[in-house]
Amino acid sequence: MGGKTLILGLGNPIAGDDGVGIVVARRLREDLGTEIDVVEASVAGIALLDLVSGYARLLVVDSIATAGCDEPGRLQHLTLDDLGPAEPIVSHHGAGLPSTFEAGRLMGYDLPEKVEIWAIEIESPTEFCEDLSERISESLDSIVKTILRDSFGY
Repeated sequence: MGGKTLILGLGNPIAGDDGVGIVVARRLREDLGTEIDVVEASVAGIALLDLVSGYARLLVVDSIATAGCDEPGRLQHLTLDDLGPAEPIVSHHGAGLPSTFEAGRLMGYDLPEKVEIWAIEIESPTEFCEDLSERISESLDSIVKTILRDSFGY
């Protein structure tokens, strides 16, 4: 695939497992080196547009807390379409990825054509802590290996 790739690690590094996207992005940077760009961010919505503009391919790594899920560390490989249709934006901070990308295209941003989302299941996105839980920490090697294999052929 031509063009530059960006790995966007999302999360809050002082909210426990919510920071797992940033931790995984750092690990991917170690394994991939200069082959790709890696950006860590604690923002959402329209603020993401400036970060991802100009790339051909985007891999978003973020946490997800699915109601009723008891499998912290479970990895899901999604696309923008998997997240559902774009919805009206009521807050520029709270816009979901489909809405953000639709708005960005309307505003003329040069957005990636290929978008992959790697969502890592966590138990609580609101815990105040700088460390990942034991269950998430134990899943890191497997998560990184899966992303390297499925997204980069390593």
